[in-house]
Amino acid sequence: MAAARRPILPAGRVPGRSGKRARPVWIHLATLALSIVVPLWMLLGLLAWTSVQQARRESQQQIILLARNLAFELDREFAGYAGILKALATSPSLEEGDLARFHAQAVQVVPQGAVIVMRDRHGQQVINTLFPYGTPLPTTRAPQVLEADACVFATRGTCLSDLYTGTTDRQPYVLLDAPVLRAGEIAFALNIAVRASHLAALLAQRQFPEGWAAAILDRQDRIVARSAEHDRFVGSRANAALREAPPALEGTVRSINIAGVPVWGAYVRLPAWGWRVAIGVPAADLDAPLRRSALSLGLVGLLAVAASVGGALLAARHLVRPIRGLAGAAAELGAAPDLGPTGVRELDQVAASLAAAEERLRLAQEAGRIGMWEIDILTGATRVSASQAGLYGLPPDVAPHGLGWEAWSARLHPEDRERAATAVRAAIAAGGLYEDDFRILRADTGVERWIRARGRWSAGRGGHDLGRFVGVSFDITEAKAAEAALAASEAEFRAIFENSVVGKALIEPGSLRFLRVNRCLGEILGHPEAALLDGMGLLDTTLPAEHAATGAAFRDAMAEGRPLRMEIQLLRGDGDLRWVILSVVALPAAAGRPARLVATVQDITDRHEAEERQALLAREVDHRAKNALAVVQAALRLTPRQDAAAFARGVEGRVGALARTQTLLAEGRWSGAPLRTLVAGELAGFVDPAEDGALPRARLSGPPVLVTAEAAQPIGMVLHELATNATKYGALSTPGGLVTVTWSVAPADGMLELDWTETGGPPVESQPGHRGFGSRVLEATLRQLEGSMAMEWRRTGLACRLRAPLRRVAGERQAALAERA
Repeated sequence: MAAARRPILPAGRVPGRSGKRARPVWIHLATLALSIVVPLWMLLGLLAWTSVQQARRESQQQIILLARNLAFELDREFAGYAGILKALATSPSLEEGDLARFHAQAVQVVPQGAVIVMRDRHGQQVINTLFPYGTPLPTTRAPQVLEADACVFATRGTCLSDLYTGTTDRQPYVLLDAPVLRAGEIAFALNIAVRASHLAALLAQRQFPEGWAAAILDRQDRIVARSAEHDRFVGSRANAALREAPPALEGTVRSINIAGVPVWGAYVRLPAWGWRVAIGVPAADLDAPLRRSALSLGLVGLLAVAASVGGALLAARHLVRPIRGLAGAAAELGAAPDLGPTGVRELDQVAASLAAAEERLRLAQEAGRIGMWEIDILTGATRVSASQAGLYGLPPDVAPHGLGWEAWSARLHPEDRERAATAVRAAIAAGGLYEDDFRILRADTGVERWIRARGRWSAGRGGHDLGRFVGVSFDITEAKAAEAALAASEAEFRAIFENSVVGKALIEPGSLRFLRVNRCLGEILGHPEAALLDGMGLLDTTLPAEHAATGAAFRDAMAEGRPLRMEIQLLRGDGDLRWVILSVVALPAAAGRPARLVATVQDITDRHEAEERQALLAREVDHRAKNALAVVQAALRLTPRQDAAAFARGVEGRVGALARTQTLLAEGRWSGAPLRTLVAGELAGFVDPAEDGALPRARLSGPPVLVTAEAAQPIGMVLHELATNATKYGALSTPGGLVTVTWSVAPADGMLELDWTETGGPPVESQPGHRGFGSRVLEATLRQLEGSMAMEWRRTGLACRLRAPLRRVAGERQAALAERA
């Protein structure tokens, strides 16, 4: 779309050529050959490596098996020693106290290379087969021996010591220690001390390969015996790898042994004794096959690579000539290439395909009414198809050169003219892809139409050709109208979706994962939008116990093709539960879009809780009304009727106490009443409060206690009876009287204690001779709370202590908190 015969770019703005260098065919063939040979080489190497590793593992298993056999033989050796000790420990000569005869028996059964010794609790040797009976024997001081004796006296079992140096025979020893019982008590520790050299001889009986070494390690990882150079290493600590090995029954390590040789080691633990048997094999013995295999494989691979590259060079010589001929023909795409037979079937097929593709391209442009255009970068010459001219409302004879840069610019919409022209120049200058949408005014009707142009820069052939800018154009007016309608619909949907006062979400049907959510849903669920869209699903927000039922409800509704509506509790991110109405409908799959679910979540927690509170309040009012009537009935029944005025005053006072308690409970929504408020309310009926609301003739003290609704009325009645008595006969009957009410919680027995103390009233000469009506009311009321009452008639006034279980007065929760406090 440039002016005919004139470049559309200033000098110096011509796009450069690609810097990528083509490679000859022999390189490609050689690469192909190597891509076959090298993987095979690597596969053979892997197989060889796997085979060597398998052989190494089998060798390692054989070494572990050998270590197990050595451990079994050592365990059997210790078991034999234990049998000898058990037989000697039960010898009749020990029971009879005949140590001389016992010494003779021990000498007869002592194993080769061992010593039988018997010591008392203080380490004093009593029997030692190294010496004749009667020879003064020393006291053993070796810590390892005394530790084994202590184990015997503590466990009454057989114990094995670690390596130690003998007291009388300064040789490395280990001993197996067993108890000697007399009258059910341990009298002596009897042991067989075995020279370490004897255990080394057991190892030496095995014919290990050269360089291999087996060792026996005690619990301190010291070498007790070694198959090679035993005298040199006995008593030395094992290497660090063995010492730091996991405490398993068996295992393997790779390290440098105590002799300084890199080895692969295996060890097996004796569970009954805590010792280990270890075998070290020089690492070179196991690595040698791997080195030999790697060297052989490397030589074979190098020979295979050389052969494959040579074959590729020979094949390239036969292919280069026909390929070059086809490349020259393909460069002339304006005409069908006709190279004649090339001798290579595939090359002949490529030549025929190029000719057919040229024809198909021309027919497709004509059938699809797609305009084609081409700009010569050097000359600015423009070539267009007849269909391109038709898009602009021009007659077909305008093609191929009648729609140049000026003619094209004239047809552009004035508002798009400068921007569209700039986009074309920038694409040519950049030498890349070009795509732009712009409006035109058709030449025949003047109607505005939308055109989409796409093009790309094509490198030229030869040094004189800088390349071409080739592209197509097609009318997208209807598509633009559809896009505008879709954008408006999308904006409308987004406004409704995002600003909705209920939670909304798009959900994937299979997994129920959130695909899109609005702000309100995030607020309901207590999760940010990003967290909900990061793999969370609707079932993740329900209670675990309801996952199966909710999932089944979804599957049934979707299978029947009906909407789903349910009230359910959802779990917020902060752990809170919210009641919601969940409504879900399915959106069927559309072209290019899978089926989805649309969920609406309406939070009804406040309404649900209000309904529950209303129902609870109705039940509570009904229960309290019945209970109050029952209490009134009891007050009427128990109040003396001899004096009508007194009867009326008594009933009026008790009903007033019930009314005050009822008022407190109603103000607290029947959740309970503070004990202090309850006490102050009952006393306020008998003591006029000061201007600040305090009760000058009453003192109240105690911790905060919330009395349950069930216990408030009984306690109010008790306080009313006490206040009535104080007004008639006690501290409140005279001007200077004082009532002190204190309460406390005793966590030890879970009781609430309330003390009512009167002072300053009429002197009390003696305890009343009969129980009055008030006392009977107090006792009957406290029995309702499983409580008790203790009255003391002091000269200064009445002292009354009331006790009731805290769980009955304040509920289980406050009782549990009091116990933890």
